[in-house]
Amino acid sequence: MSAYGLPLGKTESQKLEFKSKDVLQDLSHVGREVTAMLNAREGGVVWIGIAEEQGRAVRVESIDDPQLQVGRLRDHLLDSIEPSPREEVKVTQVSAGNDQQLLWIQVTPALNRQPYAHLKGTGRHYLVRVADRIRLMTREEIREKYKKYKAIGAGTSKQRVGLSSARGKIYAKREGAGKEGKAQLWLMIRPESDLGINRLEQFEEILQDPIQTGNRINGWNFANPYERPTLGNGKIIQEHPFGPRLEIRSSGEITFTVPQKALHHSPTGPLVSEKEIWPFCLLEYPTSVFRLASTIYKQMLPDSGDPVWSDFAIFKVRGWLLRPYSPYSVGFEFGNSKTYEEAEDLILVNAPFQFSREEIIETPDRCAFRILCSAYAAFSFGVEMLPIEFDRGTGRLTMR
Repeated sequence: MSAYGLPLGKTESQKLEFKSKDVLQDLSHVGREVTAMLNAREGGVVWIGIAEEQGRAVRVESIDDPQLQVGRLRDHLLDSIEPSPREEVKVTQVSAGNDQQLLWIQVTPALNRQPYAHLKGTGRHYLVRVADRIRLMTREEIREKYKKYKAIGAGTSKQRVGLSSARGKIYAKREGAGKEGKAQLWLMIRPESDLGINRLEQFEEILQDPIQTGNRINGWNFANPYERPTLGNGKIIQEHPFGPRLEIRSSGEITFTVPQKALHHSPTGPLVSEKEIWPFCLLEYPTSVFRLASTIYKQMLPDSGDPVWSDFAIFKVRGWLLRPYSPYSVGFEFGNSKTYEEAEDLILVNAPFQFSREEIIETPDRCAFRILCSAYAAFSFGVEMLPIEFDRGTGRLTMR
């Protein structure tokens, strides 16, 4: 029996919510509940894996692969709630005995960060929990929350404004890249604060040698061992005439692009069509850039608590196809491929993503994994349909 104490027999209330394990098929339902609790005064607890009847907890529904689900939930809540609830939400695996596992989410609002919005599609939805239900907040309630935020969190208001400003700059950069009209994958990583790097030439060697950043020498990555980077105007650029281009600015901003055609790969066999994204290209290019960021920021990024932001897009991707699973698996051949038809460009609705200094430096692959989960979701693929080369528990990419 868990030290948390199973809630069987209890009824849902202002601070208690039960969800069956089926909710893990659509995490937006969890995001709504957590957002609503964050906008209430005292927060609450959400149990996942507890079936309810008329609001009363009646039985346990054990969660399969709970470690994976903890990671999925944590990442989803960080990416689908604004401001990102890093300290306010705790996701824990809980034993219910007899090898049964549940998930437990503790929600503790920070009053100086309210109101919180649930991000879905292109909208921001301000929700609040009242008794055992949730509802949309009125304009007056939202306005009042912002007034209280200013009164309670005057010392942190500069930080919140700064975050909005940093995100706005990334939005502007992405829009500018889209207006170029190039068919390409685009990725940006940007520290909240300007790093003021004085000697960009110190990065010449690692831009030519992928092994120094933990990448494969013959993998799909940013490095070009055959040409020296170019320096000038506060930036260093490494590029291939027909392939990736990487730019590091003295501010610490990293921009990576790769032409759409470089995302296509034609291995032996009839499987791959002409306009098809090869999964390993999609996985390894962004991951290699996050590993580079980890190497650079480990030396340059101060331990100030400021976040690092990242955004991702694939421009002119309409009509391109992506297959689920690893190319080395049977599922790749027989799984249902998806063609992107939603829009001309693939833009992630929950971008830009916010990462802590520790996440970027210590777990760069997992940062890339969060973004790529959203990219696969844009093709209507769940996290379980990413290639198994990305370990679900650790988020670590291991290529053969």
